[in-house]
Amino acid sequence: MEQLGINKIELWAGEPHIYVYRNAIESIRTIKKEIKSRNMEIVCYTPEQCVYPFNLAALDPQWRKSSIDYFVENIYAALELETRMVLITSGIGDFSVSLGESWKYTSDSIYQLSKVAEKEGLAFRGEIEGFVDEICQKGYKNIFLIGAGGTIAMMYPYEYILKSNSTIDVHAEIAAEFMVMNHKHFSKDSVCIFTSVSGTTKETLAAAEYCKEKGATTIALVAEPNTPLTKMVDYCITTGSEKHSFDTFYLLLYMVIFRFMYNRDEFPQYEQFTKEVNLLPRAILNAVKSFDQKAEEFAIKHKDTDYHMMVGSGNLWGNTYCYAMCVLEEMQWIHAKSIHAAEFFHGTLELVVEDTSVILLKGEDETRPLMDRVERFVENITKNVTIIDTKDFEMEGISEEFRKHFAVSINWSVLSRISVYLERERNHSLELRRYYRQMEY
Repeated sequence: MEQLGINKIELWAGEPHIYVYRNAIESIRTIKKEIKSRNMEIVCYTPEQCVYPFNLAALDPQWRKSSIDYFVENIYAALELETRMVLITSGIGDFSVSLGESWKYTSDSIYQLSKVAEKEGLAFRGEIEGFVDEICQKGYKNIFLIGAGGTIAMMYPYEYILKSNSTIDVHAEIAAEFMVMNHKHFSKDSVCIFTSVSGTTKETLAAAEYCKEKGATTIALVAEPNTPLTKMVDYCITTGSEKHSFDTFYLLLYMVIFRFMYNRDEFPQYEQFTKEVNLLPRAILNAVKSFDQKAEEFAIKHKDTDYHMMVGSGNLWGNTYCYAMCVLEEMQWIHAKSIHAAEFFHGTLELVVEDTSVILLKGEDETRPLMDRVERFVENITKNVTIIDTKDFEMEGISEEFRKHFAVSINWSVLSRISVYLERERNHSLELRRYYRQMEY
């Protein structure tokens, strides 16, 4: 790899070089030293899981337990190797039991592993609390949530949460517009938060550099490590090379935003809230499982539909905007329009006819009555109404008061299943682009 000029690698861990049940510490230290001497980075650690008798979906409880224990040991090995991503497979269910029963075993196994990862690998909480507390102690005037495309859409829920739950002055701004508008609330006392999967988005980099030059405090959540954005900001958390990193960003942003609120004495429930953030992975898994068939049915029904209206409000407005623009339009080349429920009756309603596809994203915050109003109207006009309501999903262990906040993560996860089936049914890769990053403009 060194001779080929490759400095980011996936490490396949098995005999003879690293096997966690044989000279693990000695092997890990040797490999770690060799990798660091070549300025390489492990972006993914993949323990052997094909040859050895490890199967997370196994019917036999002892076999399943030994499989979980094996992967736990490998999580610790990954931490020792300073990588934040471990690849696991779901295992194969016993042919003597139903697919549903095998899924139950797999999901429970993965949940147990995720709890270990949250405790050990997601030491993000301590890191986040450290820099947020430092910023609050130093003092700040306001918070700017800055992004482009999907990353500004992901900021809108947190702008809504702050505006409706806090006195913190907050502004969600599109990076390119922010750069030219001479925002009168922005100053050296502002805190600017960015997210980026690649860490290379031009508009985001330019905005981060601008904020740094003005003396503002900058924070970034980035999937890809050692990228331009990670090196530019004051505080950065990298989550690993994740193809679909929005789910992780949502979890981390909860902790960032609510820590700021806690430090202003506006969120005394913070300790309980962060405990429940750790329950979200299982809630997401269960939501995806229960919605999967509906997602497939939607994709089959609408594979040739050429126009969708997507309606949302409150903390789901960002998801509405993002899915219409970044998924349906950018990734599937389908005409789509995102409409805020509060504005639906000021123009858009005139375009609803009998066969119009209307997708309603219903959450559980204060704006739900706005969505109910749109629902009542469209169900009287069109036969193509799709309602995705977070109230339909169980969030085990999540307090009623926090459901409205976590609806963002649940909603995005189930929408992502629609994307997978649209890709299949339309034979149109989610990676395919005509122009984006394909040409200069």
